[in-house]
Amino acid sequence: MKNSETPQKQLKQNIQELQKRISLLEEENLSQSSQISELLRFKTISDSAEQGIAIVDINGNITYINDYFAMKHGYTPEELLGKNLSVFHTQKQIELVRRINGSLVETGRYDPIQVGHVHKDGTEFTMLMSGIILKDKDGTVRWISVLPFNSLDLARSYVKNSSVPLRIIKGEHPIYWICNPEDADWAEKCGYKEVK
Repeated sequence: MKNSETPQKQLKQNIQELQKRISLLEEENLSQSSQISELLRFKTISDSAEQGIAIVDINGNITYINDYFAMKHGYTPEELLGKNLSVFHTQKQIELVRRINGSLVETGRYDPIQVGHVHKDGTEFTMLMSGIILKDKDGTVRWISVLPFNSLDLARSYVKNSSVPLRIIKGEHPIYWICNPEDADWAEKCGYKEVK
């Protein structure tokens, strides 16, 4: 009789262990569902924002772009996924973009700067851009996020919260250029007007 109890005890222990594992897996699955739900909420906000948002990998290939940014250039987001951000710039414009992105990788961010862009139809326009580096959980640089400023309220908010003196220059509607006072003087000489 004693021999038959041992396998039953072992079976009972195995069942209890499996129940614990199932319980842990269910908790993990619930946690992942919650995280996915949270990510979807932020993606929905970003997708419908009235500001352009793009994320590119370290090689400049677009991994995310919202509707506004894509449509501003004459595309849909689906057309741009996987394409290099150079699609937004002429050969002349891309040199500045490369310098900005090089600085971005070194410093982790760049403050708003006026950057030339090109629409799918060939029309050139400017956008005030800023960018940040996005790192993975190990601290490795994986992505770059860029944000064009095209709202005067946003530009004013940035200038107000800046630790250095800045001025707002009106570019092509609805673009505003944030710059230091020396560049503002130069911009005014070129025909742009400072926004007070």
